[in-house]
Amino acid sequence: MELMSSLQRRLLIAAGIILLLVIGIIDGLTPWDLGFASLYLIPVILVGVAVPLAWGLLFAAAADGVIVWLDNLTRIPYSQPGYRWWDAFNHFLPLLAAILLIHVLKKGLEREHEAKLKLEATLSEVQELRQILPICAWCGKTRNDQGYWERLDRYLARTTRTKMTHGICPECHQKLQQEFEEHGRAAP
Repeated sequence: MELMSSLQRRLLIAAGIILLLVIGIIDGLTPWDLGFASLYLIPVILVGVAVPLAWGLLFAAAADGVIVWLDNLTRIPYSQPGYRWWDAFNHFLPLLAAILLIHVLKKGLEREHEAKLKLEATLSEVQELRQILPICAWCGKTRNDQGYWERLDRYLARTTRTKMTHGICPECHQKLQQEFEEHGRAAP
């Protein structure tokens, strides 16, 4: 089951990679105190939609690697040596969250798509049942899918999962009563 074509997938991946490079170049050409970290979410989201979870996580790590590389290249002054890695970790967290959220949303869409396909198949079966039902003109039995004749109430109970109950309509009750009176018996 594919929600996205191969071409769409490739286009999103290419757009994400190109956008990552463009944002990286712009980020590298601007002063270090002008932050671009949130813009890195855009290519990560584009690629995350098009690839499986593991590849999305790898691309998020690559985007964070670009941020770290640019930070090292521009020699951002940190007051403590460990702050550089703490900063890199803080840039990675939103990228990671975006990839995980996209994964959860894609799984939900896949489940919804599967449910829709099942519903369409079920509706198709119902439409087939509504079309033509061969019934004997004499005894009222119906022919089932295997070609055997069975009582209509049993057929409907089996194919539609409907529970049947029996009664007698007023017209048949009248006829039955007349037959009993003709034969000299009391009507039920």
